[in-house]
Amino acid sequence: MATDDATASRPPLRIGWLSTGRGPGSRGLLAAAHKAIDDGGLNASIDYVLCTRARGEAEGSDLFLDQAESHGLTTVSLSLRDYRQHRAQNPSWRDRYNADLLSVIQDRPVDALVFAGLMLIVSEDIVNAYPTLNLHPALPGGPVGAWQDVIWELIATQAEETGVMVQLSTAEVDRGPVIAWCRFAIRGPEFDSLWDDIAGQSLDTLRQKHGEEHPLFARIRREGLRREALTLVEALRQIADDNVRIGDDRVVTDGNGQPLQNGLDITDRIEALIRES
Repeated sequence: MATDDATASRPPLRIGWLSTGRGPGSRGLLAAAHKAIDDGGLNASIDYVLCTRARGEAEGSDLFLDQAESHGLTTVSLSLRDYRQHRAQNPSWRDRYNADLLSVIQDRPVDALVFAGLMLIVSEDIVNAYPTLNLHPALPGGPVGAWQDVIWELIATQAEETGVMVQLSTAEVDRGPVIAWCRFAIRGPEFDSLWDDIAGQSLDTLRQKHGEEHPLFARIRREGLRREALTLVEALRQIADDNVRIGDDRVVTDGNGQPLQNGLDITDRIEALIRES
C-alpha cells in the first residue's frame, strides 16, 4: 500500500472524462470526482470533460456542461446527433464519429479515460488509446448492458446480491479486467416484502405494468446509485496512489506487480463511507 509521503510526491493522475451527460447521475459522478480532487483525497486532475451532445440538444447535457464549466474544467462537445442525422447520405457515420472522437482524444494526452454516463459503444481503437475506466452496475461476471437491463435480469434470476464495479473497457462490452468492486445484498428486511409482492408474476407483466417505477426495481437502483460515485472515486484513488497498476498490455496488477485476477474488493470501504455520510 502506498504511503502518504509517496502519494504526495507522485504526479496527479491525469483524466479525460467522457459522458453523454443525460441526467443527475452523470452530474453526480463528475461532482464526486471533482470534490475528491478539490478536497485533496484524490491525487488526480480532470484535464477535460468531453460530452457527446452539443449545447442546446437537451436540458440534461446543458446542465452537465454548465456544471463542468462551473468547476473550471475544460469542456469539449462532439455531438453524436450531428453525425447520426446524416446517416442517409453517409451510412458509415458511426465509423466517422469514432474516428473523429479518437482524434479529439489523442490530441489531449492523459493517463486514463473515464466513461461516466457515456451512452455510446466506442470503437476498439478508442479503448486501446489509453486505459479506459468504465463504471458498471453489477458484480464481476454479472449481468451486462445498460443499468435497466441489469436490474431486470437481477429480478428475473431472483438474485440475492449485486454490486458496482469499475473495469477497463475492452472490445467485449462490460467484460474487461476489473479494477475495483463492491457488493450489496438485495435480500433482507428492506427487500423481502418487495420480492414477496412480485411472486408468481412474469417479468413481462412487471415491465409492462410498472416499468422502472416498480418498488423493487426502484429500490435496487437506489442502492446502486448510493455506491456508484463512491466506487468510481475509490477506484481512481487506488490507481492514483499506485495500489493498482494498469500495464501497457491492460493487465491489472496490485502495487507490487502481482496480477489482480478479479480486482480489489472495496466493499468494506464503500459501506464505511455510506455510514459516514
